[in-house]
Amino acid sequence: MEKTTIYDQAPQGLINEDVLYSTRDAARFLGRSPRTLEHWRRHGLGPRVTRLHTRALPLYRGRDLREAMDAHGSKRASKNGRCAND
Repeated sequence: MEKTTIYDQAPQGLINEDVLYSTRDAARFLGRSPRTLEHWRRHGLGPRVTRLHTRALPLYRGRDLREAMDAHGSKRASKNGRCAND
């Protein structure tokens, strides 16, 4: 059984600005691989990262993902925050 993510539960790939997304979900919204987002984090690029405490996994706020899409574009997302292929 495949693990369900917030991305899979989002209506037609709509980004909720008040939700925290995992690296995997954020990568799917941006049309990039999770490794690309990891690379961006190490080099201070890409959307802003939120951590709930110092050792927490990196999370991405929906509004930060949308800002990144608007500023830099993405392979799969349009300006209204929906994934083009979903």
